[in-house]
Amino acid sequence: MLALIPLLPFAGFLVNATLGRRLPKSVSGGLASLVMLASFVISVITVVQIAGRPVEERAIQEVLYTWFASGDLNGTVAAHTVRFQSSLPTEGTRVAFQFSGTAEGGKMSGTVALGEYGEARWTAEKHQYRTGGGRRG
Repeated sequence: MLALIPLLPFAGFLVNATLGRRLPKSVSGGLASLVMLASFVISVITVVQIAGRPVEERAIQEVLYTWFASGDLNGTVAAHTVRFQSSLPTEGTRVAFQFSGTAEGGKMSGTVALGEYGEARWTAEKHQYRTGGGRRG
C-alpha cells in the first residue's frame, strides 16, 4: 500500500501528460486533484496505523521488488537495509548463508548466519574506478 503514495500522483501525471490536451480541463484537473487526494488519504491512514503502535514498533518496511536473484542467490534492499541469502554445496550437503546488514555512503556491513557454523561479520566497500586515459600498472 505504501507504493501507492508516490505511484498515484505519477500515474495521474502520465495520464495528463499523454492525454491532457484531448481531455477537458475539468477532467484533467479533477484527475490530478483526485490522485493527490488519494495519495494524501493513504499517507494519513499509514501515519494513524504507525501512531497506534508501541514506540519500538513504529517502523514500516515493505519490499516492493526483489533486488537481485540469480540461481541460489537472492536478496532485497529496503531503505538502508540489505538482506540476501545463498547456499553452497559442501561434502554432500548445502551450507546456507543469510546476510543482513546496512548500506550507506558506498559501504555495507553486517552479519552472516552460517547455520551450524555460527555467525560472522562482513564488510564491503564500493570500488573507486580510475578516470582518465592513463596507463595502468
